[in-house]
Amino acid sequence: MRIGLTLNDQLDGEALVSAAVEAERLGLWAVEVSGPPGAEAIRAGRLCAATERIRLVVGFQLGAEHPFTVAEEISVLDNLSAGRIGVIAHGGTEEELGTMAEALAGRPVNRSLLTPPPVQTSIETWTRIAEKPEDLSVTRGQRSPGRAVLSGDLSIDRVAVDQWMAAGCTHLLVEWPGETRQLARHLLTRAAMVDYPDIVSTMADQLAPFD
Repeated sequence: MRIGLTLNDQLDGEALVSAAVEAERLGLWAVEVSGPPGAEAIRAGRLCAATERIRLVVGFQLGAEHPFTVAEEISVLDNLSAGRIGVIAHGGTEEELGTMAEALAGRPVNRSLLTPPPVQTSIETWTRIAEKPEDLSVTRGQRSPGRAVLSGDLSIDRVAVDQWMAAGCTHLLVEWPGETRQLARHLLTRAAMVDYPDIVSTMADQLAPFD
């Protein structure tokens, strides 16, 4: 299971960029960024130039703008990030989702094509993310995303990560109240393998304690 970090909506400017850069340096799979309609693309755009490898999962609220306009914003971000954008689509009708998907796939919408087209041939778009392990929808060969609010208490959060893994979650976006390096040392490694030996992280804390 891969872990991504949900960036607090209150972060902005240098704090937002620093959080994403730190997550990339520590090997997290992705950062999730959202915001009010129109602002989410601006916030994500700041991270495109500041990072090189980490996935940028951007939440868009459909219905506030025309779906073709949303597709244009996604396409621009995909180009700025060199193909690292993923999308969480909130709300919207099936027709709006379809219009956005058609545009991103390079097909004309009302005789209009996206310019520039996305870098990725297919931009992964999630319309549903499980909030609890028991709500996961697991389909063989497909990603099963989840979202969790972690406590910062490692004894509790280890159990939570194990429950998500056991339920078949493939990609977990987490809200984390502590330092990202603690998340990476104790939970990122745990999620990457079955039966992760906690003694490894414990010894790392002893040999290289956090300031």
